[in-house]
Amino acid sequence: REKQPVFYLPESALLIEDFIQYAADVMKIDLLAKRDIFDSFQDGLTRLGVGASKPVLLIDNAHNLGKDVLENIVGLFQLKLPNTPLAHLVLAALPTMESRLQAYELDELAETLTWLPPMQPLHEQEIESYINLALRAVNYDGHPLFTEDALRTLAKQTKGIPALVNDIAHDALFVSFKSGQKLITAEVCVPHLYFSKD
Repeated sequence: REKQPVFYLPESALLIEDFIQYAADVMKIDLLAKRDIFDSFQDGLTRLGVGASKPVLLIDNAHNLGKDVLENIVGLFQLKLPNTPLAHLVLAALPTMESRLQAYELDELAETLTWLPPMQPLHEQEIESYINLALRAVNYDGHPLFTEDALRTLAKQTKGIPALVNDIAHDALFVSFKSGQKLITAEVCVPHLYFSKD
């Protein structure tokens, strides 16, 4: 059996056109300029699924997807024939996602989702593995970026809540990059230190 291609989208989009462009870039789908972007993306998904299992698209922070994306996502990943998915979608979202779908009256999308219980807080020892998994998902394979003190501080600041680990680790990576630091230290993992009013 051939390996299923898995693609990770760590960010969200508000408009379906932006989402398609972003997903196409990640999945290396060439959107033909002279064709409808929707059809062109579906053709690319069909080509990805030829000779292999259907691709899996993991959309992180799906609770931030715009209404336009949520209204169109089922049709985008499904052929005109009923129950013919072009890819498997995994939406990683905060529990508020369910109420957003109800508010937008997106019954079709809600019916296609399987709801899993919220992820439990990570133990301090799990945070490094969690961060490394996220870094590998975006093709980073270099030396460890977070010092041991930074990981302990991150665990304390976030209480192990995965969404907060993501947010603070992302901000710490950004601040370290902007300041030219090669390692993320404990000081950078304390949000109030770099969101000063200066």
